[in-house]
Formats: sequence, C-alpha cells, structure tokens
Amino acid sequence: MSKSEARTKLREMVRQNGGRPSPILHDITFGEYWRDHYIPLRRSGWSEPTEAGYKGYMKFLILPRMDQVALKD
Repeated sequence: MSKSEARTKLREMVRQNGGRPSPILHDITFGEYWRDHYIPLRRSGWSEPTEAGYKGYMKFLILPRMDQVALKD
C-alpha cells in the first residue's frame, strides 16, 4: 500500500468513526498503548540517545504513575 493510499484509507476510517478514536483504544491502558502501539510506530525515527532518553523518562517518571491509567480516562 502506498503512502497516499494509506492516507486515503485513514481519512475514510476517521470519517466512518465520526472523528472519534477507535473503540479498542478505550479498552487499553496508557502503558499498553506506549509499549504496543506508540513505540513500534515511532522508534524507527529515533536516534539511540533519543530512544534511551525516552525509555528513561517513561520508566522512572511517567509509567510509575500512568502505566495502569485507561486511555478513556
């Protein structure tokens, strides 16, 4: 699938959902989203120091408080 085809498909999906997040996102926690969705999508564009910095911030500052918070909250 080309990038333009993917964008077209995404626009259609957003239109069908009325611009709201997919219902499946309401069933996961912030930590699950970070580990299972955000990192795999974004990591390829990060340098090693950037990735190490993000991992440190998340591990020590953010995930201890936010790991189990549901995205719907």
